[in-house]
Amino acid sequence: MMSAVRDGGMGVVMGVSREESLQLSSILLIKALISTRWKPRGGMLRKKTVQVDTAHVAGVRVTPQELTPDTKNYLRETLIFTLQIPPPLPFSSAIRNSICAIVAKIGRSDTASDFPALLPTLLQSLPGNNFTTNCLNKLLKELSMQRILLHKKNFALISSSSFPIVMKLFTDYCNQLSPALTSADPTGLMSVNQDLLLHFKIMTKIANKLLVNTLPSLLSTAETVNLVGLFFSSSLTLLDLLCAALLRIPTDHPVHITLLKVLSRLASTAVETQANYPLQFAPFLAPHLSFFHRALVSCTAAKHP
Repeated sequence: MMSAVRDGGMGVVMGVSREESLQLSSILLIKALISTRWKPRGGMLRKKTVQVDTAHVAGVRVTPQELTPDTKNYLRETLIFTLQIPPPLPFSSAIRNSICAIVAKIGRSDTASDFPALLPTLLQSLPGNNFTTNCLNKLLKELSMQRILLHKKNFALISSSSFPIVMKLFTDYCNQLSPALTSADPTGLMSVNQDLLLHFKIMTKIANKLLVNTLPSLLSTAETVNLVGLFFSSSLTLLDLLCAALLRIPTDHPVHITLLKVLSRLASTAVETQANYPLQFAPFLAPHLSFFHRALVSCTAAKHP
């Protein structure tokens, strides 16, 4: 199996062939194998039998053969190698997205002891790297959809380790965007660096998943408690700045579209976190109620001057 994975799958992607269609089909094969055979849960196989001259179909419980430890370790090592490649990656967007999905599926199933290098490698590669940022976002999305206790514990550990670096990048991006957001001249905002906007948008998605799904674990240490408070106070300032800035640029401009998504994500983070953890969110609630009240009043005034 490891030979098939190496020579017919990840080996092709990592440079045995440069033909994109072959690379993509190979990575999709690996993705399918990981989905069914990383930690198989069993399945139903339709088996045709004959009884008293009458054919009928009976369900038989089967368990797919799990990938061997050597094959798993090879895949883990290959993924770590890929995550460490400096941008831009020599792959198409379809292949990059598939690799992100593989990282998410393995990261969901593996514990920190199974794959200890994954999270440190992701976090170290985050700054200015859309690929690894997307990988982390997909991993958190995958974990957010799980209800098994093991996955929840895994999510909490990843959250506590990730939040400090996520907040550092979130703050850095806010500081870089602040001059354009506060300027009365819209030309600076409309010409803002697109990569910066993309990094900022994805970082708000990541912060959203961490807070909405794991707020209690983020309130378990003094460092992360302070960072949670910093996020919500910063997001309130940003919400006001974004509301004002969006009025200065055309609604069909790409920057307007991206910033509107950021504004929506920041607002929904507060709403969803409060819905999931009303007691823990209580200290942050009052300022957000004030903002939403101002927003409603301004919308009403705009519709009925």
